[in-house]
This record gives sequence, structure tokens and C-alpha cells, in this order.
Amino acid sequence: MPVLLLIQYQFYSLFNVSLIHCSMPVCFQFQAEGQCNGSTLILHATEVPTNLGTPDYPNGYESNLTCMWVIDSGSDGQRIMLYSDSIDVDCGDSFSIYDGNSADDSILQAQACGRGYYSQLYVTSGRYAMLVFLTDSSTFGNGMTLTYLSAPDTSGAGCSETVTLLATETPQYLTSENFPDPYSAYDSNCRWEISGSTASSKVYVEVMFMEVEEDSTCEYDYVSIYDGLYICEYNEIMKMCPTRTNAEDPRFNFTSTDNAVIIKLFSDDSVQKHGFLLKYVENLSETTTTTTTQTTTTAMRTTTTNIDTSSTTTPTTGATSTCELDIAVVAGSAAAGAALGVGVVGAIWAIQHQWLRNVKRVQPFAAGR
Repeated sequence: MPVLLLIQYQFYSLFNVSLIHCSMPVCFQFQAEGQCNGSTLILHATEVPTNLGTPDYPNGYESNLTCMWVIDSGSDGQRIMLYSDSIDVDCGDSFSIYDGNSADDSILQAQACGRGYYSQLYVTSGRYAMLVFLTDSSTFGNGMTLTYLSAPDTSGAGCSETVTLLATETPQYLTSENFPDPYSAYDSNCRWEISGSTASSKVYVEVMFMEVEEDSTCEYDYVSIYDGLYICEYNEIMKMCPTRTNAEDPRFNFTSTDNAVIIKLFSDDSVQKHGFLLKYVENLSETTTTTTTQTTTTAMRTTTTNIDTSSTTTPTTGATSTCELDIAVVAGSAAAGAALGVGVVGAIWAIQHQWLRNVKRVQPFAAGR
């Protein structure tokens, strides 16, 4: 820990408050020494995934601790998502999660313990969650971290029609349907079109959280991001199907080369997960920056794959690629094409009909009569 941060940490510990340190890609909540004396600390959840750690994690917690945290989303009806990717708690000790701001509320996780496993994903029914961590006087473990975030469902009608969103210089957030609950339990092909305010604008997209049905080829469920208003093989920037992204890994981020991006969520009719939370911002500068990292997380390991998105390759002449315009554009083009076709056929019929009538008129004056 840097010297300045250590001094700050000791200062806050003296007054029994907490210190939040944020650096990409995640915020860490360092707990002051006096926090685990039976008092309750209030934390505030946002769309940015934040890690809450037990005292002295990962170097091992002390004996006879009673630690309590209440997490507040800040808004009634806006719920909280919690999960842990790192648990090492001796089974003489335990952690519990409550669906509210006190131990009298219903329980999401009752007195859990264990070593080296991932927790399930917990979602509250309201704006509060409470975490209680208890230790006895004997053996101990390294402790645990808990990731929490909060975001409302902003999917709109994106799973029944293409939704057009306007990016601004103020960060906005897009979620999958029903977030933070699982997306719908039926075949869905959801898409959102995010555009800048000008023709020269760029759109910056960052994956804050993602969990879809995992498989090695992303055949069943997946999220794709496209650079521009076409859905083509050559402009698909990302296709992702992680079991659950890890808050401590670098987040996937991308700045478009066009003034728009398309977000697509496809799911089959079997397994449903909790979906995604994306941040998008308009970039009015002329400089385009692109990501170099994509993170794919499985239940047992995290694999990081580098992606070069510094340029978009356009298919050469004669190359075969499947391209698709936005649904509304396709429908309009199809209608226009149909109208043009009817018009051409009608014109040909009229010409033929008029020609036949002229032939009939001149037949009485044909040679030989």
C-alpha cells in the first residue's frame, strides 16, 4: 500500500470510518480497524462494481470479530446485486447476507463458510443489503471479498424491437431485460442502437458486469457489440458468453470508429443468467481510442484474450459476408424494394397491353387482305 494511502488509512481507522480507494477497474472498500467492534458501516452502491473486503484481507482476519455493513442503493425500488469470487472463511467463522438493513430482515445467505470457492449471485428485493461477518476465538482464514453494485433495468423495449439510444458526454447505463434478475426464459434476440449526437461523434462502451450462459463457442447465449449500424461478421467487435465477469479483472471497453454501435443479446430457451450492465458515453473528440483487452470468465478460471481493434477491416470485393441493417432500416428497404418491384411489373404489363391493342388495330390493314 502506498505511504500516503497507508497514512490516510490509519487516520480513518482512528475515527472508526472507512476509506474507499478507486482505481481501474474496480473500487476497493478498505475497512477501518474499529469497524468490527459491533458498529454498522453504511456503504453506497452505484453502477460501478465495488469490492468490500474483510479486515486485513488476504492476510488473515483476527479472532472474535463482529463486523457489520449495510449497503444502500440510494433509491427505493433500486435493488442491489452481490457476489464473491474469493472466499476463505474457516467454518468456525461465518458470513451472512440479509435482504434489508437489519438482521431482522429475511436472509439471502445464512452463516456460510468455506475455502476457495465462488459464491452464488444474490439480489435484494429492495434498496438495502446487510453483510455480517463473525469470527470465533480459534482458527481463522484469509477472509473474503464481496462485490456489490446497483442499477435499474434500463432495457426498455429492446427485446421486442430495436431501441435507439442517444449517447451524451454524461455516462449512461444500459442493462439486459429484468436486470439485476435473469433475462427472460424464452428465445430472445434483443438489440439496442446507441448513436452520438453528431456525424463525427464516437461512442465509448464499457462492460461493467456480465453473466450469460457459458460455453466455449458462445452458441447458446451471448452478447455482441458491433461498430456501426450494420450487423456483419467484419464489424463484430466482441462476442462474449462469460459465466460471470470478475470485478478485479480489466473491463472490456471500446470506442467506435463510426458514430454508433449496436448491442445485441441472444438467448435460447433453456438456461438464463443475470445478463449485463454496460456504460456508454459520447466522445466528441477526433481521437479514437480502442480497447485491447477482452475478459472471459468461467467458473474455475479467468482467461484474458487480447484483441486488436485499432482498425476495422472491410471485406474485399467478392468476399462473402452476412450483413444486416437495423431492423427498421431493413423493413423500410424491403417495403421500398417491394414497391419498386410492383411498379416495374406494372409498367411492363402496361407496355405489353398497349402493344397488343396496337397490333389488333393494324391487323385489318396487313398485307394480303
